[in-house]
Amino acid sequence: MKSIQNNKWLNYGIKVAIFIALGMVLYHQVFKNKLYGEILDTLHLNLSRQNILRIVFVFILMGLNWFIEILKWKILVGKIRKISWLKAIKGILFGITFSLFTPNRIGEFGGRVLAFKANRLPAFVATLVGSFSQIVMNLSMGSTALVLYLLCFSEMDFFIKAVFFFFYILLVFSISIIYYNLELVNGILLKIPFLNKLKSHFEIIKSYDDTTLFYLQMLSGLRYLIYSIQYLMLIHFLE
Repeated sequence: MKSIQNNKWLNYGIKVAIFIALGMVLYHQVFKNKLYGEILDTLHLNLSRQNILRIVFVFILMGLNWFIEILKWKILVGKIRKISWLKAIKGILFGITFSLFTPNRIGEFGGRVLAFKANRLPAFVATLVGSFSQIVMNLSMGSTALVLYLLCFSEMDFFIKAVFFFFYILLVFSISIIYYNLELVNGILLKIPFLNKLKSHFEIIKSYDDTTLFYLQMLSGLRYLIYSIQYLMLIHFLE
């Protein structure tokens, strides 16, 4: 008897079901909510040579953004086994698709590991590490921007600014310490009876040295920069 994983027709059926569900989600978000007309009106009002170039630039950056995420994913799961660029792309696309059907995009974690036929739990742990590297960078850059805004533009009392600055230092320092000591944190978590049963699947964390973690963080920082530029371009486009 064929296993579920190797059942070709079942796999095709799942893919078709996902495609139909994705189409329904897109239809609901764009057409059923009557956003289609608003989108066309906005495009018509703001359509100019300069704005067209902005939108094109946004789409180019979107491709670059996902290329960086694919590269991150390839590096992360490469510690389990080497995968091709095609499999890395499939993993990312699976993650994006499943994230549309789940709150807070939590389905992205499960979607990515579907690209693996084995070692799925270690791949899931690798995905968590990559997500954490992005969270560390987002919090660090976001809190830095908040502090700079308060110092340069806010009329808040100096004492309140000092409190914000203190918590900023504490936040960035704490998450950085945790990020670069994942193995230590992992050891503490594995003392929990439930998690201890999964110990072998968390061994992959030991393979991420400081150099790899720093490289992942820099790639995450580049993604943050791309997001910011895209956001700025869209603000200008929408005036």
